[in-house]
Amino acid sequence: MMQSRPLKFINELASRQKSFLTFMTTANILSWPGHSNFLH
Repeated sequence: MMQSRPLKFINELASRQKSFLTFMTTANILSWPGHSNFLH
């Protein structure tokens, strides 16, 4: 029981960091001038 709690916390933290990385990558791609007219 005691080990499942920190593991769940680490998983939640990792998924948050993953979604944040995805958001930052998307923001970087959108900010590039060469990609803006490619996406739209």
